[in-house]
Amino acid sequence: QDSADVRAGASRKQGPFSTAHLSSRARTREDSAWLESATAQESEFHRGTLRMLGSANATSNSTNPWRTPSGSAGYAAPRVRGGRLHFPISALSVMAGVFLQSQRVAATASDSRPSTSRSGLSFVPSPPLRTKSGSQLRPTAPIAVPAAGSSPKRALSQSLLEKATPLRSSIREVPLVVTASTATSSMGAAVDENEWLEEVLAPAALEWVETQNKNTIQRLGEPAESELHPRLLSIYNAKEKIPYATKRGAFLYNFWQDASNPRGIWRRCSEEEYAKDEPKWETLLDIDALGVEEAVSWVWGGSTPLDMGPGVDSGRVIISLSRGGADATVKREFDLFAMKFVSEADQGFVTPEAKGSASYRSRDEMLIGTAMGEGTVTDSGYPRQIRLWRRGEPLESAKVVFEGEASDVSVSGYVSRHGTERYEWRVRSTTFYTSRKWVRALPFDGPASDEGEFVELGVQDSATTSMFQGELLVLLRDEWTAGPEGITYPSGALISAPMEEVMRLGSKAAFVPVFLPTTTRSLQGWSKTKNYLVVTVLDTVKTCLQVLSLADGKWTAVGAEAPGEIATIGVSAVDSDEGDRLWVQRSSYLEPPMLSIGDAQTLNGGDSALREMKRLPAQFNADGCEARQGFAISKDGTQVPYFVVSPAGGGEGSKPTLIEAYGGFEVSLLPGYRADVGAGWL
Repeated sequence: QDSADVRAGASRKQGPFSTAHLSSRARTREDSAWLESATAQESEFHRGTLRMLGSANATSNSTNPWRTPSGSAGYAAPRVRGGRLHFPISALSVMAGVFLQSQRVAATASDSRPSTSRSGLSFVPSPPLRTKSGSQLRPTAPIAVPAAGSSPKRALSQSLLEKATPLRSSIREVPLVVTASTATSSMGAAVDENEWLEEVLAPAALEWVETQNKNTIQRLGEPAESELHPRLLSIYNAKEKIPYATKRGAFLYNFWQDASNPRGIWRRCSEEEYAKDEPKWETLLDIDALGVEEAVSWVWGGSTPLDMGPGVDSGRVIISLSRGGADATVKREFDLFAMKFVSEADQGFVTPEAKGSASYRSRDEMLIGTAMGEGTVTDSGYPRQIRLWRRGEPLESAKVVFEGEASDVSVSGYVSRHGTERYEWRVRSTTFYTSRKWVRALPFDGPASDEGEFVELGVQDSATTSMFQGELLVLLRDEWTAGPEGITYPSGALISAPMEEVMRLGSKAAFVPVFLPTTTRSLQGWSKTKNYLVVTVLDTVKTCLQVLSLADGKWTAVGAEAPGEIATIGVSAVDSDEGDRLWVQRSSYLEPPMLSIGDAQTLNGGDSALREMKRLPAQFNADGCEARQGFAISKDGTQVPYFVVSPAGGGEGSKPTLIEAYGGFEVSLLPGYRADVGAGWL
């Protein structure tokens, strides 16, 4: 394809890469055979390409053509994704250089003489290439090749863009994916006058940055000399934070980071102690100290507890740690009673470093997905297999109990429980938004059993599922027809049916609505207590809370729904086995974050039904300010809600206004406390 197509395609940025697909227009399979013909120039092209592929992992810049001038492998090396080789533009330039060098050899053999060198390029006549079907492939202008001592990448790219007439539709059946980093704009990057700035630590680049900083300060002033600077700095460095906690057994657990503990400490205290202004915490694990002790830059990745049912404190968790915050983690079992890791010598569960998952199946069994060699991970680098790992046995000996396809994003296995209902799950995440799920019931009051067949859930692949007692909750991402009467539910609906029915009947089970969206109302999330389901609803992006109870297969609202507020309100169960208490988190444009505790049954009884536990101090004076809502009317009549924060009444006339908007990943921009905007603008 011609270089203009390459430039146009590569300008479409997708994530960290810009991609252009140079697709085939083949009439016959034989037309693709020109890549395999025995002509001297093509053979040399193949040999050179294979040499480069073979040296992609070389450490020396002189032997590794994929390395950047700074010596980093970076985006220069080809990668395999989805069965295709992905080459950065710089790599394609090198490959094309090999091909053009072969053209030069062939041209010399036919007694052709290169023209005068210009800009490091020699222009030579190009011998024809032919496909097996007889088509002749030949540019209509001389091809440029790097002259000795010149920069092949820069010179060749400039030649391809400016001098050579490209091979158009005559190259056939060559699927090729071109990738370029966002710092590089396809082949045009080689002629970009600012390309040298890509070497971000080079002295010339740093000098340029310093010059731009001076120009900015000269025009706008030195920030540190601003009256606002120390105030904003104090806001950003504020030490006050709410220690959000999770209840397990008799304790509340919290992970805490501050200036003294930059990597963090995992700690706990009693609920009575937590209610104090300055609770006394018991430290379980100091990540900074662990990093020093083991000479590893560990970063906390969370904990997964062993769930042995209501009222049972198992005393065991799996802790995830990563080196420097990488995606790959090491998982290690921790004893909450002894307050230390359980070593492998004591038959503790310890996994190798990998992008994986681990979940207790019972006290002495884990469902684990991790990299175990060839064929054990997907093309995305995540687990493809789930193994049942029993305490004391080598991980290599653990039985593979579930396996997905290489094309899947990942597979996982875990056990879920709500109340007295326990289920074991197998999940294939076939794409980022879709998955296939298999499930079987487990005995509640005994060890996990291998009895019982897994049944594939007959629900929408794009749906999200959860359990409430014996009911399966299904959040629809797409419209879906379900139930014996064939009712069609819209995208965004939350529906439910008895799990036992869904396992037998699939979409024909007796589903009932839990929440149905409207043109202004959408479901933000839900939380489960022992007896109630609390759903968070956005009504024109104002937050409302609904409390629902389940009886005789129907959901009933408990109390009146509170009116929507210009605030962000989040709820989570304190202990769904113990009762119906809820943590309630709240913040708004003018109110600092606050944490309260209340009961689901009386949640909509107003602030009087909540007991405040923690609140951050106000960091700007909000007196005389207000938050209100307006609607922008689009050309098709759609009302687009927005919030305005300003002095009460807004004042008269036009006002300078900071505007912030976001639209991505189906995430709404919700009200939140912005102390810097309050102090620096309001």
